[in-house]
Amino acid sequence: MKVFIPDPPILIQTPAQRAASIAVEQAEIAFQSGTFGVGGLMIDNETTNVLALARNQVFANRQIVDPTGHVERQLVDWYYQQINAGAKLPNPEDITIVSSLDPCVMCCGAMLEAGFNVISVARDERAGVTYKALGDFSAVPVFLRSRARRKMAYFGVRGDRRRPYNGPRNAIFAGHYIEKNLVDRSSATFANSLKSVDIANRFVPGIENLKSLATVNRNGPLWAKLKKCSPHLQSLGLNAGQSVNANLAKLLLAESAKAKARGAGANAAALIAPDGYVLHVATDAKDKSPVRGAFMELTRGYAILRAEAGKPGTRYLPHPRHCKIVLLHGPGKDAIGFMQLGAVGSTMEGPVPPENRDWLTYLIPMQTKAELQKMVAALPPMYRRDIQVWPVQTDDAGALRTCRL
Repeated sequence: MKVFIPDPPILIQTPAQRAASIAVEQAEIAFQSGTFGVGGLMIDNETTNVLALARNQVFANRQIVDPTGHVERQLVDWYYQQINAGAKLPNPEDITIVSSLDPCVMCCGAMLEAGFNVISVARDERAGVTYKALGDFSAVPVFLRSRARRKMAYFGVRGDRRRPYNGPRNAIFAGHYIEKNLVDRSSATFANSLKSVDIANRFVPGIENLKSLATVNRNGPLWAKLKKCSPHLQSLGLNAGQSVNANLAKLLLAESAKAKARGAGANAAALIAPDGYVLHVATDAKDKSPVRGAFMELTRGYAILRAEAGKPGTRYLPHPRHCKIVLLHGPGKDAIGFMQLGAVGSTMEGPVPPENRDWLTYLIPMQTKAELQKMVAALPPMYRRDIQVWPVQTDDAGALRTCRL
């Protein structure tokens, strides 16, 4: 009898190994396509069937197409799209999202709000919610930590005593181990993608050649295109560098009222250009998905606006890091508030210029200043140190009077 030895060796995959492999494969495809190297999938806990695959979709062709296009956020929104279309899917608590990387603050908040479980392959020491150590949820606000411990897990790594399974005992892959090469592949893919995306970021237009929207011909095709993509594109009497006045407060309150009337939520957000022009306004869209908050709708909508405007439009539409962000309601003491802080940080795609002071402003507080500062101070390094996501309440008297504060 002749025995053949396979070359390379064949790995008999366990369900955990297979799920982790798919997530890492999706991450590698994302990297090859020119965006952040993160991938994942959604699994039915009872059958272990794969319900959906996802990979990072932030960048395409060296252009930001969806600043919120992270894996976990996409999967949560996909789930509710299917539910709203009449699909029969398990409840979120009976589903697990497998991610190649530790979730960022935005995705962690989204999954905790929606109720999904998650298990991750590799750590993220800059933006992951367990950046200090697996199982250390000190970056998560105290009021969410017990929920995070019930919902979030990390694969054990075969042969690595430093990486036992970490998570709840009733998780779909509780106690399961994966091969170390998957962790190494995931970490390397993400690290390499950060370098390539940083190169792509150099192609983001700077502010030095920016033109004011006030100079665009109101009867020309560019203005028509811009207004079609952003009906709120207008001047409200804001001075250069100013983010809030009574007129903007009235606009945000009016848009909030419309959103509440259709059951979409109460928050609204605006993006203000360096010259005081209102670039875009958006509201909550929780009638479509519970995690579609106002800022996430704002930054996604503005990315579409810039893409639709093309090269001529980019001369008038600065990158968000050069703009002012104004929220009607500040981040609250809940998963949505946590998600919102993460969304702001994740979608800047790099440091905010130091001269752009008070770039994140809110009108109506949803918690005390001390509580909000404590929440921000605990965020992973990328948010609090690199991008400096420190929201401040406006001191504009007219805006505060308009909101009756």
